Amino acid sequence: MSQNDFVIADDTGENVLTDINSALQALASNSRADNSPTTTYPSQFFANQTTGFLSYRDGSTASTYYNLAKLTGGLNVDQPSDFNGDVVFNGTHSSGLQKITFDADNTNGFGAFVFSDGARATFGTNEDLSISHVQGFSSIFCNTNTPIIISAKKSTTSGFNFRIQTSRSDNPTLFDAAYEAIQDGGQKLYFDGGNTPKLATTANGIEVAGSILPTTDNDKSLGSSSKRFSTLHSGALNTGDINMSNLNDSGNEIDGSQGSWSIQEGADDLFLINRVSGKKYKFNLTEVT
Repeated sequence: MSQNDFVIADDTGENVLTDINSALQALASNSRADNSPTTTYPSQFFANQTTGFLSYRDGSTASTYYNLAKLTGGLNVDQPSDFNGDVVFNGTHSSGLQKITFDADNTNGFGAFVFSDGARATFGTNEDLSISHVQGFSSIFCNTNTPIIISAKKSTTSGFNFRIQTSRSDNPTLFDAAYEAIQDGGQKLYFDGGNTPKLATTANGIEVAGSILPTTDNDKSLGSSSKRFSTLHSGALNTGDINMSNLNDSGNEIDGSQGSWSIQEGADDLFLINRVSGKKYKFNLTEVT
């Protein structure tokens, strides 16, 4: 390990040989020392034992050095750098399959980071968020008790802020909207590529295109005893029993009393049941033709 000014002075043969050997040793060790060489040259390498980095001198400033690598192994670059080919980052897993590649030729030469199966992109000091693809499925996973927030401004061309799409079975290169979020315009859910949303939020609530069906016949309620709809507007009403009650209200408009009644259908008659007293009645029906 030595440094040299790389100027071979005119001297006796022995001294010239000693100076040449010193210069060669300095070249071989990249002028390794605790302090930078006294005499420097543009683009000169210097193995800095104090910082532990291999650096090279600036082309115009004699005292400015840029880091290239660690003396103990590995790169340490402190300046903007260009990579014109592929760059591969290999994982330490025993399979040797986990790696991240910057593929310069990917996407028609625009380049892309390619994560192999099992390799993850993680974000946050505690790896709070990770994105990965493993054995046929992809995942975005929050590893800590923190929310995931997706924010987007409204597009001036598409009319929505955020969209989730699904690929079409007849042409995987085309996509159908599944969900859209629209600034000042609510949210929309689509089905199988339809242009009209099946469910959309509005300023007054929601709008539905199509039927609302329970998963199993006659086992779900619309509203509850404490969360009731005030008015039902319908062109036609197909139902089983009709149960009416104003026990939780102030009373009717006629005499202000409260009650609870059910209307049930029979083979030839309609029946009325008082759910408070238990009394039963039959409607007087007149057949018309």
